[in-house]
Amino acid sequence: DEIRARHEALLTRLRAAAERAGRSPDAFRVVAVTKTWPVEVCRAALDAGLQHLGENRVQEAEPKIEALPDAEWHLVGRLQSNKARRAARHFRWIHAVDSLPLLARLDREAAERTLLEVNVTGEEQKAGFDLTWFFAQTSDDGDLVATLRELQQTRVVGLMTMAREGADEVEAR
Repeated sequence: DEIRARHEALLTRLRAAAERAGRSPDAFRVVAVTKTWPVEVCRAALDAGLQHLGENRVQEAEPKIEALPDAEWHLVGRLQSNKARRAARHFRWIHAVDSLPLLARLDREAAERTLLEVNVTGEEQKAGFDLTWFFAQTSDDGDLVATLRELQQTRVVGLMTMAREGADEVEAR
C-alpha cells in the first residue's frame, strides 16, 4: 500500500509539472530503481503499477528478472564491456553507454534501446562522454555519427546526464 500511495503521489506531481511546462502529462515514465531490494519488494512495485524497474548491476538483476519477466527492465548503472551480452539479453533499456566500443558491442549483442551517457558537469568522478567531445562529434564526419550510422540492432533513444550534486533546479535544467 505504501508503494502504491507513493507512486500515485509522484504521478500527480509529475503530471502537474508536465502540464505547467506545456508537455503531455503522459509523456514520461517512472523507473523504480530496485537495487538492494528483494524480489518481493520488486513484485509489490509491479503490483502498485510500476512497470519499469531498474538495476545497476547485471549479476544482481538476473534473479529478479527471471522472477519478474513482465517488468520492463532498465540497466541504470555503468556497464562493463564483458557483461554486454548478458545485459543485452536481460534488459530492454541500457542507460549508461559511455564509449563507442561499448555501443558497438551492444549492437552486436542486439541490445534493444540505449541511452548515451554524457558527463555534462565535467566532474572527474562521473562517467560518460566528455561534453566538448560529444558536441564536436555531432557533425557528419565525427566518430560518434559514424558509429550511430553503423548500428543495425540497437536504437539510441536519448541521453543520460546528471547534474552536479547540490545543483539547484535552474542549473539542473
